[in-house]
Amino acid sequence: MKTTLFAATSADGYIARLDGSEDFLSDAHWDTFTTMAREYGNFIVGRKTYEHVRDWSENVNFDSLAGLARIVVTRDSSFVAPGFIIATSPRAALSMLAERGQSRALVIGGTAINTSFFQENLLDTVVLSIEPVTLGEGLSVFDDPEVMSFFQLVSAENSPDGRTIRRYNHV
Repeated sequence: MKTTLFAATSADGYIARLDGSEDFLSDAHWDTFTTMAREYGNFIVGRKTYEHVRDWSENVNFDSLAGLARIVVTRDSSFVAPGFIIATSPRAALSMLAERGQSRALVIGGTAINTSFFQENLLDTVVLSIEPVTLGEGLSVFDDPEVMSFFQLVSAENSPDGRTIRRYNHV
């Protein structure tokens, strides 16, 4: 299974403010994510990210991706997310996709789920959608900033909206 992590960050590398707020993210980021999710036919999300996005606006939420394999990873096996499959680990999530004939997985989430996939050596690619704002402090893509040293930049594209999309492959 080829696994890609997609994350939106501020220019100084934060995926959210310390309180978890992602108010700095552009609509263009959401469009990039939904395009990738449809291309992959699935996405895996951590529980906290699922809960944050569930509460977003009527136009920006997971409802538009109802036809895809959608998985929430949580340690709470009794967690309920209507329209989503529940997995208790990154490996279980990937196994569920493989059972459905999927050969690629798209992961989105917060620091904990991103780090879990990395620690289990399950990430092949990291794609960062870098917003042209700085936060000064916040939550990082991974628990340890050294994680990105295990990935090599393979492409960078500047978007007309001011974002930079960077793709890294695991080395």
